[in-house]
Amino acid sequence: MRSRRWRLRVLAVIIALLALLGLAAPGLFAATGDPIRELTEAVAYWQELAVTLAVERDKLRDELVRATTERDALKEDRATLEEIATRLQRERNEAMDLAKAESRLRQAAEEDNIVAQGMIRSLQEALNRLAGPRFGVILGATYDFRSRDPALLAGLQLTFR
Repeated sequence: MRSRRWRLRVLAVIIALLALLGLAAPGLFAATGDPIRELTEAVAYWQELAVTLAVERDKLRDELVRATTERDALKEDRATLEEIATRLQRERNEAMDLAKAESRLRQAAEEDNIVAQGMIRSLQEALNRLAGPRFGVILGATYDFRSRDPALLAGLQLTFR
């Protein structure tokens, strides 16, 4: 009796599992359609999917070509910019060197100007000591183009010290 009960229990479990499997995957037990029609539908589906994927692949190839072209153009632009930056750096360095040289020249010119002013002052003082009475005559000639009259200008300067 015991083996019979055990067999009934196993049979009940198998039936329950088959019922569960029938609910979970109804397409496994029931072949409701014609296999040729189903195969035709499957082929049509896969062909449609292949065409869609081919179109998508072509779009992606075009996008890849465009992106590659843009990348190459950007690389060229980058190389050009790096060349310009190098040239500008060199020119900036030259400009800084010229500015330093100008600063040194300006400083030297200011020092020379100070020395020259000191020499001028000392020469003026020496002339003032050496100069006695001064006498000068200024003569000049003019010509009036409208009246065509020549004229003579004269001036006299007399200074005593």
